[in-house]
Amino acid sequence: MAEEPQQLEVIELLGAPVSFFIRTSLVQYFERCVDRAEPMLVMHRNLHGAYLQRRQPEYSEHLRAADMVYADGMPFVWLARSCGVDVGSQDRTTYLDWEDGFFQTATTRGWRVFFVGGTPDALAQGLASLRAQYPDVPVDGVDGYFDQTPGGEANRAVIAAANAFDATVVFVGMGMPIQERWAAATRSQLQAPLVITFGAGLDYRSGVAKVPPRWLGDLGLEWLGRLAADPGRLWKRYLYEPLFVLGPALADLRRHRGRGSLNGSSQAG
Repeated sequence: MAEEPQQLEVIELLGAPVSFFIRTSLVQYFERCVDRAEPMLVMHRNLHGAYLQRRQPEYSEHLRAADMVYADGMPFVWLARSCGVDVGSQDRTTYLDWEDGFFQTATTRGWRVFFVGGTPDALAQGLASLRAQYPDVPVDGVDGYFDQTPGGEANRAVIAAANAFDATVVFVGMGMPIQERWAAATRSQLQAPLVITFGAGLDYRSGVAKVPPRWLGDLGLEWLGRLAADPGRLWKRYLYEPLFVLGPALADLRRHRGRGSLNGSSQAG
């Protein structure tokens, strides 16, 4: 049985819930999810997702379908602190930071891991890299380029492949908001105990995308490393989209002004 992870209670920020974990506690939370009798769905939030909520209101509903949504970005830490929550850089994390801890746990626990997402090349290279580094963890997957129409033949085939693999954990990485929509719609059909959205994890694992220096994350500058590596694709995400999140952020600050902390922000044991 997994140790009880240290986690803040659910906090409502930028129009949807978010939780904060240190990296080791997040992996412990995954262990607890696998040990539970009922299936669990975990998603993550970053500033790009907060922007999408302004443009696609249904995205917030996909987030609320998750059993837990964790903070993947320092802007959530800064906003939470401004609203009176005692969090710091250690309480935000992203897939790149907990991937090794996850697969070490998967090795000792005997988990089977299935991926849905990435291009065919990124998937093949990513799986090969994972098999080389973690030979005792069975991994497989399908790329994210399939017809996701609910009930459609291609969609049913992907679900059937994950179930036939007898996956313990299914990673869904097709970019926001596609991955959240697909995970929320198909969670009840997947037999894996745990489904997790993980963004561009396969792109980084396969080398398609350059991994930013990890120390940038704790400074809130990981976006700068990514922007420098791929400015043509990411300039809008990092230089334009945040402007549309200022309004909701100021609304959160006004809502909690004069209150010592956010409701439900006490530490969970």
